[in-house]
Amino acid sequence: MAKLLDKPIADTDLNEYLSSYSDFSFEISVLRLLRDKQIQCEHGGHYTDPVTKKSREFDIRAKHSIDNLTLRL
Repeated sequence: MAKLLDKPIADTDLNEYLSSYSDFSFEISVLRLLRDKQIQCEHGGHYTDPVTKKSREFDIRAKHSIDNLTLRL
């Protein structure tokens, strides 16, 4: 079992973790790029799969509309 540290978590600890944990840092980078392009995004959530009725999770959902066209990712 991992030993807990006695010192509090600092900003530098969080920045180091976010820059080194590739999946999460990639996710945040994509989210930032989409939002910079004014694309509506949801970050993290769950839904019920309409086919299996199982609970599923998502990292990012994006929706962008131009005129009468809508793209959902």
